[in-house]
Amino acid sequence: MAAKFNDVSVQIAFKKTYGDLATNSRDASAYVIHGRSVDISDLPSSRSKSLRVLMLMESPYHAGDAIHQLPRDYFNATITYRRDSRYFYPYGYFVKRNGEEKADDVITKKQLLAGIKKKTRGSLIFVSNCNTPSKREELIKQLGEFTPITVRGGCENELIVGDEMRSSSCMEACDDDSLIATHRFYISFENSNCNDYITEKFFERVSQMLVPIVARRRIYEAAGIPHGSFIALDDFGSMKELGDHLRDLRTNDTKYLK
Repeated sequence: MAAKFNDVSVQIAFKKTYGDLATNSRDASAYVIHGRSVDISDLPSSRSKSLRVLMLMESPYHAGDAIHQLPRDYFNATITYRRDSRYFYPYGYFVKRNGEEKADDVITKKQLLAGIKKKTRGSLIFVSNCNTPSKREELIKQLGEFTPITVRGGCENELIVGDEMRSSSCMEACDDDSLIATHRFYISFENSNCNDYITEKFFERVSQMLVPIVARRRIYEAAGIPHGSFIALDDFGSMKELGDHLRDLRTNDTKYLK
């Protein structure tokens, strides 16, 4: 496969293992190694002059054990979501409009006003990892005591808390598109609270006219995400205070649209 990076054309060969590479390809300028798939018995020599690039899109908690068995200086470049990576590769980002966007890439005011009429329900989350380093599941249970949350995925039964949350959990239309169209908020708590770790849980939902609820404002503003485009748990003194705020936004279109 041919590719162009920083105006330099390169030839890329996708192979599952170093051993799969043809002998004449083993002096490549760079090897990109997926962190969670590392086999320490099948890697380029650390004496090689090539770039040995660690590619990892998960948080350090889910990086796998193998990379910790390698010398700290084995990799000499990184491709990750972190801004201090040699090659920065985020899950998404915000850019200012310049008037040249495709029509399909922009949510118009007319679309927004039409969409909000359907959004009669509160918070939504699709979640299948029920035991996380960030204790996301505990936060969801606590918040569910004060505001209805619709839970979909492998954790649906575990995260139902109280009658109100149970009644809001998939008793009505339950296909993903219907849920997205009828809810105002999406709980975007990540499985780990790490610098720059902002996944598709945030970016996809923003593009679907859902307001994300995140755990820590600092992480998102440090990444250049606009202040008013999300709701942060740590802006509130308690879960009840956040729950009251969400209830207000659920019924007040003017405040919600801000």
